[in-house]
Amino acid sequence: MPTPYVTHRWWELPELQEINRLPAHSGLIPYADATSACRGVRNESPWFCSLNGTWNFKLFDRPEACDPTTEHEWREIPVPSNWTMHGTGDGPWYTNMVMPFECAPPRVPEDNPTGLYQTTLSVPEDWSGRRVIVHFGGVESCFEVYLNGALVGMAKDCRLPSEFDLTDFLTEAENILAVKVIRWSDGSYMEDQDHWWMAGIYRDVFLFSTAPAYLEDLSAQGDFDPKTGAGALSVVGKINFDRGPDRKIAPAGPKKNYCLTARLLDADGGLLMSHTQTISQHYRQTQYRAAIDMDLTTVQPWSCESPYRYLLHVALAEEDGETLAHCAVRTGFRRVEIKDRQILFNGAPVLIKGVNRHDHDDATGKFVSRERMIQDIKLLKQHNFNAVRTSHYPNDPQWYDLCDEYGLYIMDEANLESHECYWSMPRDPRWENAMFLRYARMILRDRNHPCIFAWSVGNETGNGENFERAIRWARENGGNRLIHHEGETKKDWSQGGAQFATAATWMNDLVCPMYFHVDAMKDWADANQDPRPFVACEYSHAMGNSNGNLKEYWDLIHEKHGLQGGFIWDWVDQGILQAAGTAPIRDHQAPAADLVAEAQSECHKPGGTWHWAYGGDFAEPIHDLQFCINGMIWPDRTPHPAMQEFKHLVQPIISEWLADSQHLLVTSRQYFLPLQDLNGTWQLQQNGEEIANGSFDVPAILPGESAQISLNLPVQPADGEIHLMVRFSLAQSTSWAEQGHELAWDQFQLAAPSPPAPSLQALLPESLTHGRLSLKIADGAVCEVRIDGSVAVTTPIELNVWRAGLDNDGIRQRSSHRERPLFRWEDAGLDALTCVANSATPGENVLELQRIYACTASERAFVWDQQICFLDDGRIAFSNTIQCDESLPSLARMGVSFSLAAGYEQLSWFGRGPHENYPDRNAGAPLGLYHSTVSDQYVPYIHPQEHGQKTDVRWLALNNSTDSLKISGQEHLLFSALHHSARDLFEANHTSELRPRDATIVSLDHQHRGLGTGSCGPQTLEKYEVAPTRYAFTWYLHA
Repeated sequence: MPTPYVTHRWWELPELQEINRLPAHSGLIPYADATSACRGVRNESPWFCSLNGTWNFKLFDRPEACDPTTEHEWREIPVPSNWTMHGTGDGPWYTNMVMPFECAPPRVPEDNPTGLYQTTLSVPEDWSGRRVIVHFGGVESCFEVYLNGALVGMAKDCRLPSEFDLTDFLTEAENILAVKVIRWSDGSYMEDQDHWWMAGIYRDVFLFSTAPAYLEDLSAQGDFDPKTGAGALSVVGKINFDRGPDRKIAPAGPKKNYCLTARLLDADGGLLMSHTQTISQHYRQTQYRAAIDMDLTTVQPWSCESPYRYLLHVALAEEDGETLAHCAVRTGFRRVEIKDRQILFNGAPVLIKGVNRHDHDDATGKFVSRERMIQDIKLLKQHNFNAVRTSHYPNDPQWYDLCDEYGLYIMDEANLESHECYWSMPRDPRWENAMFLRYARMILRDRNHPCIFAWSVGNETGNGENFERAIRWARENGGNRLIHHEGETKKDWSQGGAQFATAATWMNDLVCPMYFHVDAMKDWADANQDPRPFVACEYSHAMGNSNGNLKEYWDLIHEKHGLQGGFIWDWVDQGILQAAGTAPIRDHQAPAADLVAEAQSECHKPGGTWHWAYGGDFAEPIHDLQFCINGMIWPDRTPHPAMQEFKHLVQPIISEWLADSQHLLVTSRQYFLPLQDLNGTWQLQQNGEEIANGSFDVPAILPGESAQISLNLPVQPADGEIHLMVRFSLAQSTSWAEQGHELAWDQFQLAAPSPPAPSLQALLPESLTHGRLSLKIADGAVCEVRIDGSVAVTTPIELNVWRAGLDNDGIRQRSSHRERPLFRWEDAGLDALTCVANSATPGENVLELQRIYACTASERAFVWDQQICFLDDGRIAFSNTIQCDESLPSLARMGVSFSLAAGYEQLSWFGRGPHENYPDRNAGAPLGLYHSTVSDQYVPYIHPQEHGQKTDVRWLALNNSTDSLKISGQEHLLFSALHHSARDLFEANHTSELRPRDATIVSLDHQHRGLGTGSCGPQTLEKYEVAPTRYAFTWYLHA
């Protein structure tokens, strides 16, 4: 009888990764008949029993205090779930690079929360004489399993399944299953992965049963020959035997041979091929394996555009005897190879339009439902993504099934990141076997999925001897896939510095750096002769209001041979729902399921009753603030504005207007399928307003080819700014989008506006009244504007050179960001300018104003001269000249700001929209005439910051119930109109802390700094910076 429980600190022994854990396999469930096996519904198998549901639970402060063999005072908890989301007294914990405790591997804290789970189970009578296996899909961080008080086994690696044989521990009566889960272990040093540290049994738990002779594993690897269209399927089945003394096989071994029959069916269930192979009873003959090769002259290949899957049905039987089990797996034929600095998928050089994705749900933590996964996949496909890196660990098996079904390329990443131990982990022999197991077990579980094109050995763990065995094993056993090893690019033991010329290309098939500058990518493409393709494993850090310069990245990727895309960091903001006003404590209770949608809605409101929490909001003594808030979508899966930018830049259709022939040249950027089942529409716009529209047929254009289409446009107006908008949408619904979903658009300027007739300056009356408008001057500034006597502009029109810092400008509480723009602005005092001199000089036609500003860095930081003229067309012109002290740092913006009285809520503009856009992120925002409200300009970035900007604006108008104030520029303007000041945003840490003002704060910019990705990557390009130099611009006000 095993010892009742482990008494030594095995959770600090990296050499010990498992006790009695069964070998990893591809996760097949046995069925009693072929029909149910092919249907693949687990609950239809008589040999499957889910243990998901309500379990008993008790939390202890350390492993030694937890005795799993005795009864306790229990509370209930759902399985699967994280106990850190259920008010147990131990809450979520976020860190990025640092460990949440003293980094002294393999030691972990004495105070080490330990959860004890308990449930009861009874085995069906017809399972008698069979093996009974318990499956744990994911347990964080490590755990022991007990049945009826006896230790069954132990396992580490919280992102892969662990299975144990319960057969010898079962009784005929009710059985008590106990699971002791320890939060921190030596495994935690390999799971330092820039996400929430959670704890608990968070993936499925179930039982399944096999005969004493059983199919232990099945490998099905499909290959496709793009030249001939032929397919080859390599099937390897491995059987094994129950070694228990009471089940008639041990000790002499099996007494008979076995047969493995493999049948390949098409998607409609039609039989294509069937083979049977005998497996000798003698291990020395075939090592209990059957290898079956199926060759087909013609197959439909699997790809992201056409994810066609075949069904492989396998039956294990005794030779000339009964069938023991049926299993089935969906498979596909595809080829992945590297030639001429390109990854070829089925012979085509597919660009990786990818994103990194963490498993995350704002209410359930690391438990992500199937419905949430489908929602993610549909959003990805709808926004033209085609690839996902499972950063930084294997996902739930359902994720891969769904990616096979819907069509996404997957880089499958091992559960391995040792960020704070970057230099030591890859060469410390104590961890070599643990690292190997994490890689090999992932491959054994996932290798039947056609969606997987690359195996990643992990993330930010450097390079060293500990990777060699794992990579060599993957080359032999990983199927037709590439190897990704970002750490291989590092020239030293530390993380900084990349070096691509290497003699060990066998360790890494890709040039896969993180956060490369656009210029560095161009230099590599132009000069480097590395035969491998360049695929950035992380780029365009999407933290807050971000993803600037995506256009420059993708222009370069489309232009330069060898650049093959990359994976944006990352998919979803990892915020956790938290009631507003909650004091930080080491505990958390997620809202009830029926309240989640309401809580999420409140997170989108300024001053809402809920917000999304991040690092430090749960009283973690060590944390990394909001660095987990870096997704392309909010936690409730609402897309950020940046999603529209990416969608447009990588769209599968591009078009060009041929002015001479008045035709539209349409080019397919698909890789495998012709353009088909699409609707085309066009709109002719005059000064942003639609004046004509129509539709056109989209021909079946082959991948990479083009066609000219006649649109039969009407005669264009002779005046105004004329644009042509063309859109392409689905003519029929697909699995991932409804009919009418827009795939792509392009916009062309057909006629520029004629230069306006020069306006004459009117006399400047002493009352400073011009038509309906009147001005009030004080301290060298326009301090008030009235319309027919009613105050419209309520605050002085002030110089504006600062913004509420983006995360990309610098993390406010992070001392390591002292060299970032935000801190340079603060150090220079640009957020608190002081007017040290002013003057107002009226003339016959011009009012001249001057204000001189000082700041910490300069006594004469800005000299602002304004000339105000009344024009005979009713406008008031504000001509501005600003001379900056050139010793100042690069600025956030150059413009003016003021407040409008309450009620100026209705907003219209002719510029880019409808969503926010910035100088380095506006390719996905078409020009148009838009109508909205000031309230709707709010963008609920989880950590409040600058937002709401619009670019290339010809004019904007703000209205209340009676009056309208219109603003235009001599050149195109940038503007925002919000109910929050920059200071309001800057001083808030959560959306719930914001209180919308009744006033509207208007910012008119001549220039505005780009967004960049500087929170973890390059700042914006130099051409999008705002230099401290001389500026001149004119804007107009009219009622």
